[in-house]
Amino acid sequence: RWYRPELMSVVAVGDFDVEQIEAKVKQHFAPPPEGEATQERAAGTTTNRPIHVVPEHDAPRINVFTDPESPATQLILVRKLAPETGQDLSAFRRNAVEALAFMMINARLFERGQTEDPPYLSAGAQRGAFVNPVDLVQFYAWTEQDGIEDGFAALLEEMQRASQHGFTETELAREKTNLLSSVEKAYKERDQRKSGDLAQVYTDHFLNGTLTVGAEAEWELYQELLPQITLAEVDKLADSWAQTDNSVLLILRPEEGIVTTDEELASVVQAQLEAAGTLQVEPYIDAFDDVPLLANIPMAGSIAEEEAIESIDAQKWVLSNGITVIAKQTDFRNDEVVFTAFSPGGHSLVEDVDHVSAVYADNLISGSGVGPHDNVALDKLLAGKQVAVTPRIWELFEGFTGNASPEDLETMFQLITLYATEPRLDPSFYSRYETSLRTTAETRSEQPDAAFSDAYYDVLSQNHFRERPLTLELLDELSMERALAVYNDRFADLSDATFIFVGAFDWEQLRSLATIYLASLPTADRAEQWRDTDIDPPTGLVDHVVRSGIEPRSISAVVFAGDAEWDRQESLTLRVAGEMLQIRLRETLREDLGGTYFVNVNAELQSLPDHEYQISIFYGSDPDRTDELLNAVIEEIEWLREGGEQEYLDTVKELLRTPRQEQLRENGFWVNQIRAISQRGEEFAEINRFEERLDTITLDQVVAAAQRYLTSDRYIRVVLLPEEA
Repeated sequence: RWYRPELMSVVAVGDFDVEQIEAKVKQHFAPPPEGEATQERAAGTTTNRPIHVVPEHDAPRINVFTDPESPATQLILVRKLAPETGQDLSAFRRNAVEALAFMMINARLFERGQTEDPPYLSAGAQRGAFVNPVDLVQFYAWTEQDGIEDGFAALLEEMQRASQHGFTETELAREKTNLLSSVEKAYKERDQRKSGDLAQVYTDHFLNGTLTVGAEAEWELYQELLPQITLAEVDKLADSWAQTDNSVLLILRPEEGIVTTDEELASVVQAQLEAAGTLQVEPYIDAFDDVPLLANIPMAGSIAEEEAIESIDAQKWVLSNGITVIAKQTDFRNDEVVFTAFSPGGHSLVEDVDHVSAVYADNLISGSGVGPHDNVALDKLLAGKQVAVTPRIWELFEGFTGNASPEDLETMFQLITLYATEPRLDPSFYSRYETSLRTTAETRSEQPDAAFSDAYYDVLSQNHFRERPLTLELLDELSMERALAVYNDRFADLSDATFIFVGAFDWEQLRSLATIYLASLPTADRAEQWRDTDIDPPTGLVDHVVRSGIEPRSISAVVFAGDAEWDRQESLTLRVAGEMLQIRLRETLREDLGGTYFVNVNAELQSLPDHEYQISIFYGSDPDRTDELLNAVIEEIEWLREGGEQEYLDTVKELLRTPRQEQLRENGFWVNQIRAISQRGEEFAEINRFEERLDTITLDQVVAAAQRYLTSDRYIRVVLLPEEA
């Protein structure tokens, strides 16, 4: 009944011998020769893919669900439609029109969510497949518990606004630019696409009839069709959003804070839905000032020192204000430059009274826009540009992360300048962000996974002040003024900052941009260093049980942690030991005992802020089997401590070697490796020594590491169990 090769397709994408793979496919999937016996088909089955009849209905249907473990309040208005079919040019154009329409309505919903008193926490719209032959158009929102009516009213108003008045020419032009930019990026990266991504495209085509034309043809078609698409075409589609036949409204809410029954709430939103057709809304006004991103270009500095880092084919510059730049040009991606920047300090240097404000400061700044531009204006200003810059305040460092297309590199540098010199903290965004955090804090106490996570970090940090979980009491310490003050202080001196750029940049352009925008950043020669805040694991044996939720499931964490001298070879050996243990536990716990769906082992040596080891073992199980599986975990640890087996080591080496070879062709990997090496003060050549170090690891070394770190007299166990009846 379930094995239906006549309804199957085999998709293979990758660097392989085509004839060999084709032969393998035929060997395993081809029908048997004529006359040979085949498995008899179950009675009542058909060779046709089944069609699931979804009943139509004129009146909207409403369902309200209350779930004590729900993390948020969510409402979804869906309308069931027949799927769009076709593989021709008209179908491609229709898809482009629909994409533009949803991009514009999502931009409006985002903008409304940025107002001073927003009706929802977030909202959006999309179209997607449901079951054959039905598609769904969905309008959805996340709200506060007491904001369901306001959130739903806002969704209905925006749907009616688009239906009654359509969109504007400026909105359409902006989203055409955004859409064409994303298609152009895909075109430029067409020879760098991952095999898995291509396989997914072909899978979607087989299962759902999704158009598949290839990056080159897609780029050509969009260039031809987008200028032809009119506002009237998009408005016609938007007009259909106000129809309510075949509509269903789903509301999911937590129990916390409920003041109405499910039936009472359903009655209220039904009245809102019935009255939506009589709403009279004003047309949308596309407010936008077309001003420069950065009004004044800074006075350029210079490159004071230059050095070639031959071991990784990179360049190192020291700028006139002390900032260090490390740049590596690659051909891994045709349209990508990735960067990060770090300066020692982070929120480790902040006093405890400001710690909460410091932790959320970077999110508050990045969500407020930058310089004179609020978040909505910045989004419009960057239309058509492939660029992102995010300020960061980590525990030990502050800095930036981001990426850009080579042609948008100067925009990326201008954003860096603005975030460093003209940060913006919008009071209305602060209010929305704090409300979102408080909503999360209110509901997470009923979530078993959150309860487990809180207990885990409480135990592991010995209830350290800076590892407190998110609660309403914690958020009482959050201050907009202090968050901005901390941010300004952390970015006031970047003389000890290191900027790392990896990707398809032009050397001369990068040099010029670095001297203009980075060499002019603020410096004060404070010579700061991060501070160890003494977050250390407990000694001895710790066993902690947390009870939360009603579902009969358990999660267990077994953690070995303590002080250890950091060494790169030792770090890799410990990682190998963890991988061997994970394979063994998967075989034992999941396959032999049938006791878990997942088991994960992470083993590492930490070098910053102090030298520690940590081996964490996570697995799920039936609550009645937690002790049984713990005993099995201990037995497999003893297996490794007593000698393990060479075949497991050989398997792990191959499992680690293959992805490393792939990572060496990723810009993000190089950025992270150069950052880590720089922060630890190691030689850059270490990046290329991974396979050499891996090959030298012996089984005796792995066993010795297991004996050093996986000790029976020092470990922590945290177990999640359901609440007792």
